[in-house]
Amino acid sequence: MVGFGNGDPNQAAWFLANTAHAIASLSNPFVSYLINFPDGANMMANTSTIAVGALFAPVTLGFGPIVSLNLVFITGVAATTWSYGYVARKMGLSLAASLMVGVLIGLAPIRIIHGQGQPFLIFAVGTPWLLYSIWKLVEGRARHLAAIAQAVFWVGWSALVSLERLFVLSIPIAFYVVLRMWSFRSEDVFRSRILTFTKFAGASILVLAWPLYEFAFGDQALHGPPHDWLMGYSSHVRDFVTAGPWMLVHGFGPSDNTTGFLAGNFTDASYVGIPMFLACAWGIWRLRNSTLVRSLAIAALAGLILSCGTEIAWTEDSWSIPGVYAALQHLPGFNSAHPLNFQIVSSIAMAIIIGLAVDDYLASTTARRWLVGAGVVIVALSMAPNQSFATTKVALKS
Repeated sequence: MVGFGNGDPNQAAWFLANTAHAIASLSNPFVSYLINFPDGANMMANTSTIAVGALFAPVTLGFGPIVSLNLVFITGVAATTWSYGYVARKMGLSLAASLMVGVLIGLAPIRIIHGQGQPFLIFAVGTPWLLYSIWKLVEGRARHLAAIAQAVFWVGWSALVSLERLFVLSIPIAFYVVLRMWSFRSEDVFRSRILTFTKFAGASILVLAWPLYEFAFGDQALHGPPHDWLMGYSSHVRDFVTAGPWMLVHGFGPSDNTTGFLAGNFTDASYVGIPMFLACAWGIWRLRNSTLVRSLAIAALAGLILSCGTEIAWTEDSWSIPGVYAALQHLPGFNSAHPLNFQIVSSIAMAIIIGLAVDDYLASTTARRWLVGAGVVIVALSMAPNQSFATTKVALKS
């Protein structure tokens, strides 16, 4: 079994098997009574990746859930990286910048390390297409009904992969939509875009009605956080400035602490690193007049702040102040979201900013292109995890 082999990957294999069983038996995929009998378990309140399980159901039914899980992990990394690069290319970035965006997002530590136990982080193929379809709606880059249909499809797909990830992504998406629509307020297109998003919202509600109902009111629906310790997840300011042995590579703090975006508590699962910060800061300054870049910068900052958790302290036993997530955690859908996963938002936004800035720089000069290439290599290498897990042999009875 690819990954660390215990706990989460075993659970993920069971999720794949359960979805395949639900399809084969035509039973409700959103709740299962094959575990925790007779009360069952709510699949929408778990990271059950129903859409991925459905996609790989033929493999699961034919060869078993371990084969499916290994394929999900291996193809998920490649397909997610390729999808982000392809979408970046469709949004107008050069081939070189698109490849860089795909690598920086698809191979981010939040996926490679934290994702070893969570297929919903590894198999994120639908996320770039969701973001792209929303972007087309806002910018008016596609036929009206076709763009709405595509956006609604990817909303539904994303919800059935992970409601948690969809809720996390909803914050920067909302920021971008509101800011961009505000820029249209004095133009004739404003009313038509409002109408478009009204139709999109209505269609999305219809598509999500059943899974959201099961999530909130179905059997074994959770009305509190499934991980109580998330409410005590905190960041330590001292770790932000304590240089570890790999300071230039692995952020500001040592590799083993509870800091969210600077070092991570899942073995560097969410660190960003100084080169990534510097490259993003350069991109923001270079394209500071761009509405898109300003929106992305706000999204990146929001993700970094939220990833700090419910409180920020100087040290583990010193004074602390509430983090932004302390308020967000009480909202429906966010009470089970791990603060660490807000780093997904930051990695996406920062990578796109760097890609846009690289393209802008290369378009304005014919010299020093090797410097850009060297900078990209340094940023990419700085994101390489400092610890990997060996594959594990898991014996399951037939």
